[in-house]
Amino acid sequence: RLADKVSSSRRAAAQRERSHASVVSELRDWLAEAEARSSDLEAQGGQVSSELALKARQAGELEQRALRAERRAEQDAADFAGARAQHEDERRRLAAQVRDSEELVQRLEGGLRALEAANAQAEERLRAADDEA
Repeated sequence: RLADKVSSSRRAAAQRERSHASVVSELRDWLAEAEARSSDLEAQGGQVSSELALKARQAGELEQRALRAERRAEQDAADFAGARAQHEDERRRLAAQVRDSEELVQRLEGGLRALEAANAQAEERLRAADDEA
């Protein structure tokens, strides 16, 4: 009977030892898998970090391009405003010249009419003088 108990106790101890060994083996497998996942995640994290750095660099470049484009647009607007002001000045100058020319034409036409009238009077006097002679 004692031998049965000892034998039963040994079998139970062997069973517990196998069970513990199985649990330890499963834990080791799980730990190895977790370490592999951790390495993969670290590698992915490094890749993501470098991609983020690249995107940040590209965003900075785009921001610089946008600022340059904005400055060019402001310069173009200033150039356009200057050209428009010059055009407006030129238009006013030409309009003044046209007015001056129109006034000159009116004075010349008035002078021509006066000359024609004086010429007509001179012809009339010549005819009158011819008639008297």
